[in-house]
Amino acid sequence: MTITNTFAVIFSTVGVVSSMFTVSMNLYLLIKYRKKKDDMLLFYYKFGIDVLMGITEAVFLTFVIFFTLFHEYLKDYKNFIIYFSLPGSTLGAIRCIVTLVISIDRVVVVFALTLGFSILLCFKLFILNKKSPTDSESENLSRINRLALIESAIIFVFNLLQNFVAGRFFDSPSFSFQKLGPHGSASKITGCAIEACLVFKTLSRKSSAVASETGFKELRNYRK
Repeated sequence: MTITNTFAVIFSTVGVVSSMFTVSMNLYLLIKYRKKKDDMLLFYYKFGIDVLMGITEAVFLTFVIFFTLFHEYLKDYKNFIIYFSLPGSTLGAIRCIVTLVISIDRVVVVFALTLGFSILLCFKLFILNKKSPTDSESENLSRINRLALIESAIIFVFNLLQNFVAGRFFDSPSFSFQKLGPHGSASKITGCAIEACLVFKTLSRKSSAVASETGFKELRNYRK
């Protein structure tokens, strides 16, 4: 196996590990937070897409590894590289669309809620003596916005920016698929793994804060 083939195996192996991590983490997120509010519905769809994408990319990249290591035995099956890559590419495109929808939804929701909160606050100050939006509502909105920001940033860095760099610098034979393997797929699924980790930290931080607040309230009521 040549040095260039070694790079192809390394990139593909990183992609397989990232794929399995993506599948595991997104399955956990689906199971852990499946009973949350409806404002997370689009995120649940994306978690499911990431699970399917992780599985298809793992199959594709595993085949690439075996094809590279045992090229003499598998050279007649090179068309399977295309067949195995298509599901992952399709799911990747759907994932970008869902992320775009989430981003647009967040912009609209933030604008609408900001306007609504302002009107409610004015109504409270000048007419009624009602409560303004609670801290928990604002915190929940901020949490969802952070999730949308994380997804948008990952899409930009590991999809759009990666495609731009590949188009500018990877056209030469030295950076071809035969030399480096499916570096694009490995990059995208690595981005999915990083995103899953960041989403988990964001959601778990919220859960810990809620649990601490609930425990504090119970302790305060007990003392009373």
